Amino acid sequence: MARSYATVGQMLTYAVDRSMSSPDLEASAEQHTRVEVILRNMLEFVLMSPRSRDAFLHTIARTDHTTGSIVASPRLRRVSPDLLAEMLPTSSESDDSASLAVALRVGGPFSTKELRAMRGALGTSPHHLLLAVSRRSDYSDLDGQVPEGVVVTSWRRLGRRMPKADPGHAHLWATIGEVGENAGRPLVQFPVEPKRLLTKTRTAREFRAHLDVLHQASRTVLGASPRFSTRRGQTEAHLQAGVSRTRTGLEFSEVEHGSPRAPGAHRVDTDPTGDRSAGE
Repeated sequence: MARSYATVGQMLTYAVDRSMSSPDLEASAEQHTRVEVILRNMLEFVLMSPRSRDAFLHTIARTDHTTGSIVASPRLRRVSPDLLAEMLPTSSESDDSASLAVALRVGGPFSTKELRAMRGALGTSPHHLLLAVSRRSDYSDLDGQVPEGVVVTSWRRLGRRMPKADPGHAHLWATIGEVGENAGRPLVQFPVEPKRLLTKTRTAREFRAHLDVLHQASRTVLGASPRFSTRRGQTEAHLQAGVSRTRTGLEFSEVEHGSPRAPGAHRVDTDPTGDRSAGE
């Protein structure tokens, strides 16, 4: 295994320090912008290593080109990328140098129009390359619509493949992938302000009460916190604890006319009007 002296703490310290002076944070107070700025600088930190940079280009950007430093840059315009580097010619006889741009997103999906504009801002050379990184669920709709010269990938893929491609910095890549995939998502075990859930105060309080019941029951009966199910083929969000093919548990789901919409074992069900029922 390749040896590394870099630690997660050093990477995070570097990213936070650099982010404090970013003009992006002065222009936007949105949570996802702050996270994207920090992720931008986390990537810059780990990509200072030539070994990590080569692994990133080959595994994630899927290019045979090499680059100099991949440097974090502020979004001065709407089409500005988060990181930028000059790609070097593949041979001394060729003149195929171009730019590599990396765009990051945790606050929602890239649209095809956005990707086309960002790629176009790099110039007309066919060798320019734009790498767009977002959550897996956010780029799935781009299948078959990715513009020429653009590579799309996910934080989850980065967090799984880069530790294998660059084992000396495996702990750094795993952290970057986890932060990018989970940033901004609500944590069920923490209290939620009712007004952030629903607009009507009474309904929001009732909804919060049902969440509290599920959380308390899960911790008391199962010794675990609820989580969103990620079962393959599932099209709706299901909040549950302990439910599997061979194990009963608790599930939070919708109710129609006093009955659960979907059958389940030992579930706590609710509807927005405040009615609560226990499943079979």
